[in-house]
Amino acid sequence: MTDTAPTPAPAPATLGEHGAALWDRLLTHLTFDVHELVILATACAMADKIAALDAAVAEDGYMVTSARGARRVHPAIAESRQLALAQARIFVALRVPQGYSTSQTPSGPLRQAQRRGMRGVQQLPRSA
Repeated sequence: MTDTAPTPAPAPATLGEHGAALWDRLLTHLTFDVHELVILATACAMADKIAALDAAVAEDGYMVTSARGARRVHPAIAESRQLALAQARIFVALRVPQGYSTSQTPSGPLRQAQRRGMRGVQQLPRSA
């Protein structure tokens, strides 16, 4: 009997470069249930959107001129920030070890870290 790890699920075809890279990085070392893969695909799609928004800011600059001539912060900055927060919440819900989604060289017992409870969720007392 050989002890081989299951083959990771391929990245969804709808993912772009950044999302597919994140998918591969996470599934190389972590295991997810089928229903978690659907949620993970959403987080990976968010990575593509964040990259596109960041590219728009890099091209246009942090400040843009409105139609009326007023200078203001690029609207993609706020949208990118909101997507990053939503993505972080997904990673917490999936119990991805902290910093793992951005690290190229994960370390430590990943599966054990993945089993910990979600931060901020209290266990309800059992009724007698």
